[in-house]
Amino acid sequence: MFSVQNSRPWHRLDVSLALWHSALVLVIISAVLVTSYFALRSRVEDQDRDAVLFRLNQYSSVYRHSGLAGVIDLASLRKGRAQKAYFVRVATAENKSLFQRDVDDWAEFDPMQLGEKQYGAEGIHWISLPSEEGYALLVATTRLADGTLIQVGKSTEEAFLLLAQYRMVMLVMLAISLPVSFAGGALLARRALRPLRSLTRTVREIEETTRFSKRAVESGTGDELDELARVFNSTMGRIERLLKTIRESLDNVAHDLRTPMTRMRNRAQNSLEGTGDVTSLRESLIDCLEESDHVLEILNTLMDIAEAEAGLTKTAVKLVSLVGIATYVRDLYAEVAEEQEIKLTQDVWDNCVVRGDSLMLSRVVGNLVDNALKYTSPGGTVRIEGRSDEKFVWLSVHDSGIGISAEDLPKVWERLFRGDRSRSRRGLGLGLSFVKAAVEAAGGTVEAESAPDQGSTFTVMFPVPSVEALGRELSVS
Repeated sequence: MFSVQNSRPWHRLDVSLALWHSALVLVIISAVLVTSYFALRSRVEDQDRDAVLFRLNQYSSVYRHSGLAGVIDLASLRKGRAQKAYFVRVATAENKSLFQRDVDDWAEFDPMQLGEKQYGAEGIHWISLPSEEGYALLVATTRLADGTLIQVGKSTEEAFLLLAQYRMVMLVMLAISLPVSFAGGALLARRALRPLRSLTRTVREIEETTRFSKRAVESGTGDELDELARVFNSTMGRIERLLKTIRESLDNVAHDLRTPMTRMRNRAQNSLEGTGDVTSLRESLIDCLEESDHVLEILNTLMDIAEAEAGLTKTAVKLVSLVGIATYVRDLYAEVAEEQEIKLTQDVWDNCVVRGDSLMLSRVVGNLVDNALKYTSPGGTVRIEGRSDEKFVWLSVHDSGIGISAEDLPKVWERLFRGDRSRSRRGLGLGLSFVKAAVEAAGGTVEAESAPDQGSTFTVMFPVPSVEALGRELSVS
């Protein structure tokens, strides 16, 4: 089966570019040739007029000094147009012909018409007598002081032939330029569209094989098509990573949901099959309720992350002091830290003020502290620290826990990711993903530093609010 591209070659981009290139070249060449043609014609006409005026003045001067006899003597020096003689006519004040040079030689222009015309008393009068061949006799007339008319003319045959030859050259050049310009345009289009064809092949292979690891070849020229290939490769890289993340997330979600759902089903089935008393049935319902709460927690956290990443979270944005946030979170987790024999402290400057939602910030800091407490052994420490400078306000949560390997550190912000050392720990693997989504939605950034058995530090940074905003009333959580 032939594609539309093959059945309609004029729809192909390279053919269109070649045609446009050919048309543009032809327009430019035509414009140059036409402009030069009219310039040449104007130049030739000016030369003919100058030559006729020169001869007219010459014959007028001879007539004033030597009369009609002098004009006849001067005219007799050359015979006919073969010797490039000029047309000469002398007439009375009433335009009665007194002398006309080589009458038969100028018959094709019908010079008898000159005797039928009226001429003014002053200035030069120009008359063009056409011939059947297309050229003309260019005649200049002047009236002398005694009323005598002196007329001198020149055939434009030479200029006519010269311009005709030039027109023929123009046609030949245009005929040659058409295939040459099309071939040149096709070659340029083929070379210019080579990266685009490579990109098309890559996209087709991806479409046919669903292998998102394929990449377009970058020429390294730095032009627009090379930039397109680079952006395409970058986009495909992101798509590949997103698909990988989605697959991993689905696997993790399935893994995390399978256990509570299986527990609920087994508990319900055992309760239905057994003959237990009301107390055991009540305990079974309580277990099912706890497992359903665990499932809902996973789903709700995933929804919160998605809303934060999409910027759909409805928050009351205002100026918030991180001192209040840190105090609230420290008090909230103080009992948990005490039970685990972990020292939980805070050290936040009073000028750590950011623009955001106090509830969302409390969840962010709470997730960081909860994560730190989970992976810190008894006798360890967790510290909430906040600082600010002229540009940024940042809050960090330090712990002396088990740390994170260099391989896992970049992945801790991914949804449902939990390193091998944390698989046995209870958790959804969504806390840090929520932190990252919420902070970036508020215009901040997140960072993580850690090493195995040397603790971890998670930091959130926000830009310093404007001076106008700082002048308003601060909202302290």
